[in-house]
Amino acid sequence: MERPIKTAIVSLSFNTVCGAYHVFFGGITRSWWLLTVGVYYCMLSSMRFVIVCSKKSEGVLARFTGRMLMLLSLPLVGTVVLAAMGEGRRRLHEVAVIGVAVV
Repeated sequence: MERPIKTAIVSLSFNTVCGAYHVFFGGITRSWWLLTVGVYYCMLSSMRFVIVCSKKSEGVLARFTGRMLMLLSLPLVGTVVLAAMGEGRRRLHEVAVIGVAVV
C-alpha cells in the first residue's frame, strides 16, 4: 500500500474514534458543544472514507470534497454559536471532563 493511503487510513481511524467519542459523551452529558464537535469529526470521517475507498476520477472527487467542505462548515458554525451563548463554559461531570481532555 502506498504511504499517502496509509496516512489517510490512520487519519480516518483517528477522526472516526474522535467523532464517536464526542458524540457518545455529548449524548451522556447532554452537551450540545460535544455533539457539534462530534458531528464535525463524523462528517470529516465519512468524507475521508469516501475519498480513500473511491475509484472515481479526480474531478468527481474534487466536486464531492468541495460540497462536503461546505457542509462541514455547519457544525463549526454551531460551535461558534454555542461559544457565543456560553455553552462552552458549561460545567460537565468530572469523568466527562477527564475523558475529553484525554482525546
